[in-house]
Amino acid sequence: MELPDLHSVTLDREGISDCNALILVMRQGKTNQLGRLDIASCLRNKEVSVCPFGILGFYFFWRWHMEAEPFPSFEKSSDWYDIKIFKSGVDLSKELDYRAHKDSVKSAFAAVGLKTKAKTHVGRGSGARMAELGGAKHLSLTMATAVNPTELQLERAMPVMADRITALHQDLSSKFTTVELLLSQQKEEITSLKQHVIDIMTGRTELRLNARFDMQWPRTEEHPTPVVQDNHQGVVESVRIEASVPRTYKLSRGIVTTVDLWREWTVGLGGGPAVRELESKWGAAWCEGSERRFFNRRKVIIEAIEKRASIMQGGTTNDNLKLASEWLEEERQKRKKSLDWLSKNMKEISSLF
Repeated sequence: MELPDLHSVTLDREGISDCNALILVMRQGKTNQLGRLDIASCLRNKEVSVCPFGILGFYFFWRWHMEAEPFPSFEKSSDWYDIKIFKSGVDLSKELDYRAHKDSVKSAFAAVGLKTKAKTHVGRGSGARMAELGGAKHLSLTMATAVNPTELQLERAMPVMADRITALHQDLSSKFTTVELLLSQQKEEITSLKQHVIDIMTGRTELRLNARFDMQWPRTEEHPTPVVQDNHQGVVESVRIEASVPRTYKLSRGIVTTVDLWREWTVGLGGGPAVRELESKWGAAWCEGSERRFFNRRKVIIEAIEKRASIMQGGTTNDNLKLASEWLEEERQKRKKSLDWLSKNMKEISSLF
């Protein structure tokens, strides 16, 4: 901004004394990059500390009388058209740069103990707010200041908006807490269900099915079996079949520990038969082919458990056999190996007996 951008205009019908307005013409700035003609204006104020006329007068007085800057010559336009209103150093045609402007404002604020985020723009909002407190209307604010009245409305609305945002945040936080609690409960239920399924697959839990048949089982002299006990309500309570052929059974593929393998051998899994009883009663007839080969691999582990228990004090008691299966499981877990690996490398484990 140069000196020719400043104009003084006398306003009509403003009272018995002259009313002069200081007009500043701006064709370029931070918010005006296209050469638009912007006009800012101000009036005198009875308060000396905030009077723009007085402040500008003191500033020029300092330059021309205290700093001994030559008073401009107005003989021709070239003598004063390039003189900056806010100069930098001794060069009258060089404008005060932003950093020097900001540092001077910061120093002034520090001198009076004022703390604010805004520095060079602090006067934009304060002037409009002072005018508003004095009773100026939005139209007057638009004409007399460079502050958009919409911005003033937003500033007044911010506390209300902040309260609403805080309330919304609290409401959402409450809902998120409820959702997290529900998810935690569902996670616990899924974990419990998963463990229950694993227990069924490995035989730790017996799976029971209750069946109801609304039918009559035929009874003839030629077929004395099966024997049916009827409660006269069309419900078959029990069926006993004396089979003349070996019972077939498929070994569980879900077993991963020697403890569960020993349980399948001795008492059975999930209500199924004990493999030891099948082997004792039917020999190799209860499983054939690939199932028999799978059984033979598992039988190596069973024999190792029995051997381990036999050298313990008391011999092959039930307690010792259980302890032997647990010891073998610990050895398997130390090596992080499968039951298949254990059966193929039993000589290595047996050397530890």
